Amino acid sequence: MEMAELEDFLNNSVYPSLDRLALFSGLNPLTQGNYIVLDCPGCHRKHHAFVKQNGKLIRCNDGQGCAYKQIIWDYLCLDLHMKKKEALQLLAKLAACRVSPALIKMSDSLQAETLNLEMDTLVPIRFHAKKSLVNSLRMFLEESRDLEKKEHEFDALMERLILEFLATNHPLSEPPDPQ
Repeated sequence: MEMAELEDFLNNSVYPSLDRLALFSGLNPLTQGNYIVLDCPGCHRKHHAFVKQNGKLIRCNDGQGCAYKQIIWDYLCLDLHMKKKEALQLLAKLAACRVSPALIKMSDSLQAETLNLEMDTLVPIRFHAKKSLVNSLRMFLEESRDLEKKEHEFDALMERLILEFLATNHPLSEPPDPQ
């Protein structure tokens, strides 16, 4: 009964008037027609995720295996690690609606289960965590390869500069004493 009450509040009071641009301000939101395009919370690629202007599901549009799908509530509670009470208060504030103290208290006592408002469209949490970890590791390895390549380029450049310096200047040893 508690979950149903919270779902009703979110679906009927919060989501219809939620300021999604403010909610996703940390993900560089851009309005494009009926959608808001964001940096993906899963693969962290710039402007690869989207949410409908009046929607509650965040999806990654990346065709390379990210598969991020999360409802706003779960994004706040699972990805941002917000307490349910804090998530409810933030959503109510950004939707400019009043939430009853009883609902706040009830949300604080909810178990760790997710609020599956669109059960058929959500990727299971374990799968999401695994995909997110794999994508983060893939990005780290790509960055590591780039850094290794840049380090080799830097070493080659320094070697060339030292050789040019030695060829155009006196040796680095001290000059003999004029006695």
